[in-house]
Amino acid sequence: MSEPSIPPSNGHINPSRAGYAYQMEFSAHQVLRNALQNGTSAPAPKPAAKPRRRRREERKSGLWLVLKAAQQHGITHPTIGGFLQLPREFDAILALEEKAVAQVVLEVLRQTIGRVGDGQDGRQEWAVISCRYFARAGLMSLSQAEIGLKQALDKGYIVRRPFGEQRFEYAVRWRGTN
Repeated sequence: MSEPSIPPSNGHINPSRAGYAYQMEFSAHQVLRNALQNGTSAPAPKPAAKPRRRRREERKSGLWLVLKAAQQHGITHPTIGGFLQLPREFDAILALEEKAVAQVVLEVLRQTIGRVGDGQDGRQEWAVISCRYFARAGLMSLSQAEIGLKQALDKGYIVRRPFGEQRFEYAVRWRGTN
């Protein structure tokens, strides 16, 4: 069996003169003629390959930029950036809960104890967060945010109270307090 070769495009170019290693034992006509003489069926012609469409690069949220900066330059030191001390239970939530639930709980932690406020320990206790906030921040889709909020509330990680007519405030449900 010979090496696969590239046939000339339309017979105008002699491949050996163009610098191609062109070896062909049989032409397509010879294969067809031999198949008909031997009583076998001719091989089915291969359909032309569809041209590949270039996929547009996916949109990236601001989180991708933060991730790439952390990979290239490292993570911000606590003396420079606002840091959040996570409760021990958050490790279990992160490992065992769905991603949407963990992201909702983390964002409530960030928006409450991660900010200076008028609470008794100098931190903010309640935060007004909408489902659309998560989608706009690039954390998740709107439907994922709704599911994450519902599950985090049902499982007792966070609590909410009405704020105005159609909005809610969220807080972390601390052990022994609320």
